[in-house]
Amino acid sequence: MTGYYNQRIDAALKFAVKAHKHQVRKTDQDTPYVYHPICVGMILRDAGLSENVVIAGILHDTIEDTDTKAEEIEEIFGLKVRELVESVSENKNLPYDERKQKYLEVVLAGNDETKAISIADSLHNINSLIDAVETQGEGVWKNFTKDGELTAEHYIHKVEAILEVWPHPMAKEALAQAQKLKALTAK
Repeated sequence: MTGYYNQRIDAALKFAVKAHKHQVRKTDQDTPYVYHPICVGMILRDAGLSENVVIAGILHDTIEDTDTKAEEIEEIFGLKVRELVESVSENKNLPYDERKQKYLEVVLAGNDETKAISIADSLHNINSLIDAVETQGEGVWKNFTKDGELTAEHYIHKVEAILEVWPHPMAKEALAQAQKLKALTAK
């Protein structure tokens, strides 16, 4: 990327804002959901990843959580971005544990860019959860499928598996934060 303004990233931000316009964060019902994918994109940009990876990070939940079709992403942002978004999209038609396992298998088989998006997503989610637990207490878990301890263990398992094949500092930070989350939620 050259310069400070990036037209493709700006287009991805607008796309994500529209796609997620009626959604809110589980950790804070007053926060628009789009805050999360924007933060994921910022993490990826701060880590020095390519424009396509930053854009895919911003769009990472559009196929999974909105009516967005993969073809729309490809038409606007290209095949590479589409493939990256698809590589980090869960199949919500599967039962929770099965879809999480399938997701991890796809990420582990994917390239480093896929792993980077998955880790940036986890890093932001983990830190949002830490903040929510510290400010709201255990009541935050009422909006989640699993309780705090199981959620923390899920993130630890996922990040440790990725670290085995992608020992990036971002993944190491995610693991440290997941362990902090576990300590906060331990019964």
